Amino acid sequence: TLRMVRQIATAEKQLGKGDKNTPNGGTSTDVDAAKQELEELRKIEDAKIALVEDSYLRERMTIVSNYQRKIEDLKGSEEYITQMTELLYQQRDMKLADLAEKQAQDEAAREKKDYDERIRIADEMIKKREAVVRAGEEEINRTYDFDMSAAELEQNENKKTELRLQAEKKRLEALLKLYEKDGKVLTQKEVETIKNSIAAVNQEI
Repeated sequence: TLRMVRQIATAEKQLGKGDKNTPNGGTSTDVDAAKQELEELRKIEDAKIALVEDSYLRERMTIVSNYQRKIEDLKGSEEYITQMTELLYQQRDMKLADLAEKQAQDEAAREKKDYDERIRIADEMIKKREAVVRAGEEEINRTYDFDMSAAELEQNENKKTELRLQAEKKRLEALLKLYEKDGKVLTQKEVETIKNSIAAVNQEI
């Protein structure tokens, strides 16, 4: 399109001097037709840019296109055009830099939001798991209390002791199973302590 713009500018200059025809034999009608063609080309370019899904890329393309058109449409002396072209390129680069900075900030904010959401979900899962474990522990303790109460009703001391030990073993085994199933984090030492307690109860029984 830059070549077309230059041809239009040259033709307009010649017509402005009173020439009926352009250097290539064209007329003012030809200039108007060329302007119309340029306008259509720019509309097509705009339509293509509008189809770009990435909003940042679309904005970059729009900035580059707009400044390129400003440069193409410059009129005046060669020195003036050169100076204005340099100025417009500087303005374009500043806008592109601002856009890049905004994109980086938006991406950082989006990443933080995603991170915070993952943390929130993880916290919710932990709280739910802890609630399940607490409920399981309460149920195990209720069963244990019931078994111990039943043991107290036994008149034979040896049988009473055996029932107490069985209740304790049942409680420890249930707790170990609960923790393994619902993912409560136990250290290896804690696991070994529970298992050793179960083994000790087995020996007593």
